[in-house]
Amino acid sequence: MIGAVPTAVVSHTDDIPVHRCVNLGNILDAPFEGAWAPAISTFDLDWIAGAGFDTIRLPVRFGSHWNGTIWPGFLARVEQVINRTHEHNLSVILDLHHFDQLMIDPNTCEPVFLAIWTELAQRFAGHDDRLIFELLNEPRKHMTTQRAVELYQKCCQSSAKPTPTGGSSLGR
Repeated sequence: MIGAVPTAVVSHTDDIPVHRCVNLGNILDAPFEGAWAPAISTFDLDWIAGAGFDTIRLPVRFGSHWNGTIWPGFLARVEQVINRTHEHNLSVILDLHHFDQLMIDPNTCEPVFLAIWTELAQRFAGHDDRLIFELLNEPRKHMTTQRAVELYQKCCQSSAKPTPTGGSSLGR
């Protein structure tokens, strides 16, 4: 996670407005939606909001939908889920998930990682603070903690775009 300053990594959770969060894994982080679990529905979001949650964590496998840009139909579906979630007064933690190639060879895959987040920052620049970006799920293998922090800082510096609220699209 990153905090209010785009180049800083959050070291505590006081700045993150999440109190009750549910993870919607195995849906958009599957090789394709529906492969591992049913698609996210309005019924799911009604239930989540009704149960008192304020946030969903949305793991997404962008790397499988990448060919120089994120596949437009897939990105539109991600945005649809985010918009519907916001209609239920829920925040979203958008998580880049299953980017295994980055874990194995961070140097070679760094440009793709930065390009994905640049595209996401541009696409979601108009969203408010209810959209939170989790840059990478569970760094491991050759993606050491030090290497991950360096990559996060590069990502925030290269991808941060001003938003209407005066913040940064990657500064949440």
